Amino acid sequence: MKHAAKLVLPLLIAASGSALAEESLAPHVHGEALLQVVLDNQELVINLNSPAYNLLGFEHAPQTDEEQALVENLDTNMRDPQFWLELPADANCSLSRVSLGQHVETTKQGEAHDHDHDHEHEHEHEHEHEDNDQVLSEHRDLAYEYHFLCADPDQFDQAQVKLFTHFPALTSLHAEVIGASQSLQELNAGNTLLKMP
Repeated sequence: MKHAAKLVLPLLIAASGSALAEESLAPHVHGEALLQVVLDNQELVINLNSPAYNLLGFEHAPQTDEEQALVENLDTNMRDPQFWLELPADANCSLSRVSLGQHVETTKQGEAHDHDHDHEHEHEHEHEHEDNDQVLSEHRDLAYEYHFLCADPDQFDQAQVKLFTHFPALTSLHAEVIGASQSLQELNAGNTLLKMP
């Protein structure tokens, strides 16, 4: 297992912000997000990728003072992982770095996407607008990356995910977890406990 973590960890560390959102969060489905957790010795890396709609209620660039305030509030809150994630105190994990990023895709209605991953567009929201008689659709994915050093990683056996409390539009979290072994987990409002394998 350590061998697998050593292979995946550099990939997660190398992928940051928009690149990670573009490669990892496919397809783009409102209500769903992706959580990647890797614990390798004392180093813990956590990536969260979500369509902006889940966290903001819209995907276009902020157009009003109210929308700008929502974006700024989200950025402030998400810089502190304790806002949405409760790590075990006994593991004594200290945050060493935070990265925030985004990937925006704008396409003409009915036009094929010009990138490597597929999107499932299960929404007809306010993020379509007229532009020179062309209907454009904007899809914004948000990516958050957190690096921790854990003084006692053996005590990191689970974490409580509080995203569903703060973001009711989020209904499902797909978790890819690598610790002593690997696991895939599905979290939702009724199942918020992430377990280390």
